[in-house]
Amino acid sequence: MPGEGQERALLIDRCWSIYLLLTEHVSVPSAFHEEFPILVERATHSGLFHLTVRLSDENSLYIREEYQVTGHQLHVGSYSYTLTGPGGAPLFRADPLPHHRTDHRKRPLAAFPHHLHDPRGRILSFSGEVSDFIALVKQHTNQSR
Repeated sequence: MPGEGQERALLIDRCWSIYLLLTEHVSVPSAFHEEFPILVERATHSGLFHLTVRLSDENSLYIREEYQVTGHQLHVGSYSYTLTGPGGAPLFRADPLPHHRTDHRKRPLAAFPHHLHDPRGRILSFSGEVSDFIALVKQHTNQSR
């Protein structure tokens, strides 16, 4: 069983990897860089990372992950990734809740229970990786410009 220091280090590493993904792939407001360490500190105490960042006048990104440490590995248990558009309407949303087994074409989800809701309300397969969601956000926000 890892010590409290090891658990904290794993959580910090995960949070800062999300920071790097975001800052490499999307434009974030300058205040984001100042606020992020506070979010990391909260995550180390609660095991829950919750981020809201305004990407533009039209888009906001929400990332919520709940962590468990097993042995020397950090696992993302529950998560929700959401990109919203004008008026806060969800554009893309990903989660691992097991309420969908097939995509909108009735094909089995490739990585059940992970799935994505697209802007048209369709269910799509999703890897469950935050990096894949951020790539989707980057693609969508670049097309919106």
